[in-house]
Amino acid sequence: MHRAWLLEKLDKMLVIPLEKRIENTPIKQVQEFVRRQPQCFERTCLEGHVTGSAFLLSYDLSKVLLTEHKKLDKWLQLGGHSDGNPNTAQVAYREAIEESGIKDLVFLSDDIMDVDVHLIPKTEKEPQHFHYDIRFFLKAPHNATFKVSAESHELKWFRPEEVQNLKTDRSLLRLVEIWKKIAAYEFEVDIREQSS
Repeated sequence: MHRAWLLEKLDKMLVIPLEKRIENTPIKQVQEFVRRQPQCFERTCLEGHVTGSAFLLSYDLSKVLLTEHKKLDKWLQLGGHSDGNPNTAQVAYREAIEESGIKDLVFLSDDIMDVDVHLIPKTEKEPQHFHYDIRFFLKAPHNATFKVSAESHELKWFRPEEVQNLKTDRSLLRLVEIWKKIAAYEFEVDIREQSS
């Protein structure tokens, strides 16, 4: 079953106790859609489709690269359509490279870091539909420079406190909260290693 990889990753997310999550994310809603819809990775699935996102952090984890999205006119993480690929980690990786021009990215974890379900408005080409977004955290190489793609008005590195003031959505702010926890953990590990 081509959906098994994603369903297994989503099951792993459900093991995390609710009180340890940043907020109650729609994991079960995404699972239900993926189980019910065999064409969930295809854009032709008009009800909605699975997408992959990359929350791309700088090498030192101090900044995130966001896109000012042309179609949605707000600041978002990098990402896009699966286009038939059931491995959403590969989708997130591909989209991060396509939208930033930065290569040699590294996953901070093989695990899904967050999921979101959001409504995409109707356009001339597509009816209103849902994106079932699967999110991964990636790290750019040292001194990475980006190139703005045709999908963006602009790309820019932001510190966590700067993201709060952007025109964005609640789910990006949730990613920032997860990022803060990761950065704090990495700092604690560094301190322990230096003192041992």
